[in-house]
Amino acid sequence: MRRAAHNRKIIRKGSMDRGLVWLIILLSVFGAFMVFSASAPYALKQFGDAKYYFVRDAIFSVLGILVMFLFSHIDYRLYRRFAMPLYVVALLSCLLVWVPGLKYPINQAHRWIHLGPVTYMPSDGLKIASLILLATMLSDKRPEENGSLRKFITVLLFIGITILPIYLQPNFSAVIVISATLLFTYFVFGMSLWHFLPMLGVAAVGLLYAFWPRPGNYRLERLLSVLNPKRDPSGSGWQLLQSLYAVASGGLFGVGYGKSVQKFDYLADEPHNDFIFAVISEELGFFGAFLVIAAFCFLAYRGLKIAGKAKTSFGRMLASGLTFLICFQAMVNIGVSIGVIPTTGITLPFISYGGSSLVIMSLMAGILLNISRDA
Repeated sequence: MRRAAHNRKIIRKGSMDRGLVWLIILLSVFGAFMVFSASAPYALKQFGDAKYYFVRDAIFSVLGILVMFLFSHIDYRLYRRFAMPLYVVALLSCLLVWVPGLKYPINQAHRWIHLGPVTYMPSDGLKIASLILLATMLSDKRPEENGSLRKFITVLLFIGITILPIYLQPNFSAVIVISATLLFTYFVFGMSLWHFLPMLGVAAVGLLYAFWPRPGNYRLERLLSVLNPKRDPSGSGWQLLQSLYAVASGGLFGVGYGKSVQKFDYLADEPHNDFIFAVISEELGFFGAFLVIAAFCFLAYRGLKIAGKAKTSFGRMLASGLTFLICFQAMVNIGVSIGVIPTTGITLPFISYGGSSLVIMSLMAGILLNISRDA
C-alpha cells in the first residue's frame, strides 16, 4: 500500500519530457499550415472556401494538444487495470462500420462511422487498446515465461483476432500498423528467438495471400505500380507518379510555401491526407523533408528514452510500443510518397489532415508523457 501511494506521489510530482511536448506542438502547428497549403485548391473547388480543411484541422490540432495534456496527467497504470474492457469496446466498435445509420463507406471500404457532426475511424482506437492489452499480458508473467510456445501461440491468436475485423473493412494499412506494433512489442519483450522464424513464416503467408493474383486485387496492382509506376500511368500508377514528380521538383529548398503545382488535381483529393509529405517536399524541398524526418527520429529517441527510464515493465512495454507505432506509421506514409511502399491510406502523424487520427496520436503522446513522469 505504501509503495503504491509512493508511486502515485512520484507521478503527480514528476516533470514531463518537455522536449517531446514541444515537438508534438510544433508538428501539430506545422501540420495545420501544411494542410492549409495542400488542401486550399481542392477545398475551394469542393466547398468554395479555401480555408475549409485548415479551420477544421486547426480545431482538431488544438483539441489534440488539450487531449495530450489531459492524458499526460492520468496515471498510465490505470490502463493495465482496464485493459480488457478497453480492448473489447475498441474491437466491437470496429463492427459498427457496417451498422446502418452509423456506417460511412468511402470507395466501397467500411472504415468510418458517423458520430454526430464528425466521423471516427475505430481502427485508430484499436491500435492503442490492443497494445495496452498485449503489454498487460506480457508484464503479468516473468520474461522467461513470455518465450514459451504457449505464449507465442496465444499472442499470434490475439493478433489474428485483433486484425480480423480491420481486414474485412478492408483497411490493409491499419492491419500492417497494428500487426507490426504488436509483433515488435512481443519480439522486444519476451519472444523466443526459436519462434522468430515461424513468426516470419506466418507473416509471409499473410502477405502472400494479400498480394496473390486474383480478380479485383487492388493490393497487387499497387505493388506492381511501385515496381513500375509507368505500367499504368493514368490508372494505378497515377498518384505515385504525381507524388514522385512533386518530390523531385522540390530540389534543395523547394518552390516555396503555397506554390506546389502537384496539389492542383494531380494528387486527386489526397494532397492534404496520404500524400502531404509530397507537398512538403515540393514546397520546402529536401531541407523541409529532412527536418520532418529528423523530427520523427527525435520523437523515436525521446520515446525510447522514456521507455528505458520507466519504473515498471508495463510502462516500458507501453512506451516502446507507442513510440514504434507513431514512428512506423510515419515511415509507411513517407515510404508511400517516395515510392518504396505500395500506396495505402495512412496519415502522417500530427501533420496530415484527419480529426480522429490527430486526436488519437495526441492521446498516445499524452500517455508517453505520463510514463516520462516515472523517471
